[in-house]
Amino acid sequence: MITAQPPIASNAAQILNELFAASLEDLIGHYCGDEVKFLPVEASTVEAACAASVGFSDKQMRGAAILTVSHIDCVAKIGAPDGCSDTDWVGELGNQLVGRFKNKLAKYGHLIDMGLPSVICGKELRHGTDNRSGCWHLRWFDFDIHALLNLDVEDGMNLQVVEEEDVAEEGSLCFF
Repeated sequence: MITAQPPIASNAAQILNELFAASLEDLIGHYCGDEVKFLPVEASTVEAACAASVGFSDKQMRGAAILTVSHIDCVAKIGAPDGCSDTDWVGELGNQLVGRFKNKLAKYGHLIDMGLPSVICGKELRHGTDNRSGCWHLRWFDFDIHALLNLDVEDGMNLQVVEEEDVAEEGSLCFF
């Protein structure tokens, strides 16, 4: 299991980080298999060429997931369908990441609302991490992917499994 950097204080936030990390592993494993190397996060600032952000919320938490890639021209290697633009695919990967996170949260009785993915590309995009953020770093072939989870969790939020069954089979719905 991957651990977030830096650690987040509350028990609910820790569980949310673990669910997010599992969602990231599922997503990358689906498209890249075992060829991906998860690495420790070495810096408090992440540099990227393209980033997708997807916000989410429910009554007890709100946050955003940000998925960054170091080289936009390498995105097609992560399972992009023919004819799909690189920026659209980064947005779709961000959307799938939060969708997997949403499905994992449903087992705890939380059905988050998701925003639409927003994508931004540039030469040196930077995103910092703080004590409310979890950050994961992975390398696939010759480029880096970072996933950042920024959370704002209400005090006293309780996460207990209420349903053991999966909500949906991951990858069972494809729009491209």
